[in-house]
Amino acid sequence: MFRLEDLASVAEANDESRVRSEALETNYLTTDARTSALRVAKVLLLRDPRWTLAEVDFPNRTGTAVERRIAGLIAEGLKYRAVVLANWATAFQSDLSLYSLFAYNVGHGNSERLLEYLLMGEKHSPPYLRLVLLNILKQAIGLSHDELHRLTRGDFEELAPWANRMLADEAVFDWLGRKKRPIRFYGGMTNTVLGLYDPHVADPGVGTDVFNRAADLRIDLGGGFSTSEHERLLGCSFVSADQLTPRLQDYDADLIVLERANGATAVAGEETRKRFLDAQSGIEHLPFDVFKDSFPARAQSYAIVSTGFMTSTLGAFKGESREIKGARLGTISTSVHAVLRVVELVAAGKSVDLLTIQRATSRAYKYKTCLLQWREGRLTRLQTTDDARGSRWSGGWSDVYEKISPANSRYAGLLH
Repeated sequence: MFRLEDLASVAEANDESRVRSEALETNYLTTDARTSALRVAKVLLLRDPRWTLAEVDFPNRTGTAVERRIAGLIAEGLKYRAVVLANWATAFQSDLSLYSLFAYNVGHGNSERLLEYLLMGEKHSPPYLRLVLLNILKQAIGLSHDELHRLTRGDFEELAPWANRMLADEAVFDWLGRKKRPIRFYGGMTNTVLGLYDPHVADPGVGTDVFNRAADLRIDLGGGFSTSEHERLLGCSFVSADQLTPRLQDYDADLIVLERANGATAVAGEETRKRFLDAQSGIEHLPFDVFKDSFPARAQSYAIVSTGFMTSTLGAFKGESREIKGARLGTISTSVHAVLRVVELVAAGKSVDLLTIQRATSRAYKYKTCLLQWREGRLTRLQTTDDARGSRWSGGWSDVYEKISPANSRYAGLLH
């Protein structure tokens, strides 16, 4: 439905005031849904003006093995893999992920063999290196959720011996050969972090106080395994509209779940995981594919939340055209089709609230949260908050270069 040029118009560096005005001035009852979706997407996916490139990069400045690998992948036309490797260095940096990249740079143990498998060994690479490594520590090395909870709450020096074992133990490759799901499942296909959205819901600037909790139909679009968190925070029930069921047990009950507290992110312990799994088991599921399905039109009012889906950077639809995939616009296509399903309801005269929270890693979007409300085909509220990470994107990654450098004496002292 959407052409290459349509998607490119969303991804380009658009003018903020213009795209906001267009979205606010549109009559969604008389404008075709395709045009409306593009106008809304240009707001939700507005590029941070401090970042000039369409996607994250980690240029070869110091000549380490990681930098050379990224440059080599780009030269080979493997931009997707290059972006993933750049994400490993720049997104949600942690000692565990950066230490592993440092080990790759110095040729330590099985680090090159392991990271190359994670990057190149399967059809899709995991976008979050820390997450997949924590899952390996759980399922291949044998640490419990409680042990990982303790280790990830403390100083990295406590976790480092286990990281060293992971980078040397053949059991890791045995697990890679028998794991229940593709590697991307363990490193970012879904990434549940309990408590992650609490500050946003509590922020009066986000507008959750006017979100229509009494809507006839409340939907978590792309809910994954996070819907119970939205119910807890917003105080109302949601249906999870997703290709995945809300139940972790349907895929791999041992999957790592993270929790955010006091400014730090750690692995959730067994008791916390049990409460979470029980809550997710009660979530109603609506099997939903944004490329094929439309929302049921039986209700008059809708409240839709989408966190980490509509305004994030998900993989391209498997049936997407080679032209769109080649232009690295598959993630934009997923987002635009998700927006389309919302504006279809607006075009039918429904009252619709849409709340998004973005967690994009490979693109720098300006807005962290967006609250849009439509009444009688008009956008009556457009409330946004900026993503604080924008300043980090624009400032470069000097600290990352220092940490993964072979000259990093702290990391060198942890190797054995």
